[in-house]
Order: sequence, then C-alpha cells, then structure tokens
Amino acid sequence: VSTGVRPERLAVFDEECWQLMEACWAGDPSQRPLLGIVQPMLQGIMDRLCRAASEQPHKGLDDST
Repeated sequence: VSTGVRPERLAVFDEECWQLMEACWAGDPSQRPLLGIVQPMLQGIMDRLCRAASEQPHKGLDDST
C-alpha cells in the first residue's frame, strides 16, 4: 500500500477537523470511517464554524466611523 503525501496541518484546521482528515486518509482502507460517519461529522464542523462566524462582529461596509 502506497502512502501519498499528506498536507501539512495549517492553523485553519482545528483539532476536530484535523482528526477527521487523518482518519480519512488511513493507509488501511478498513480503518477509514464510512460516509455515514463522515457526513454528520462534516455537517457538525460546518455548523459550528458558521455559528462562530455569525457571532463575530461584521467589519467593513458598515464601519463608517
């Protein structure tokens, strides 16, 4: 089994995201999570990130002071 080059861990990858990425590229296919597990995890990560983004104050267009 050939192991390909893996991406470096960038600051934008939080721990939950990074762990899911690592699990998905396991060298042994039988150790990779199934889509039924991955999809809800991705949805949860996306929901969490969208909530965090909406809670941050918006800067830019409305910032005329």
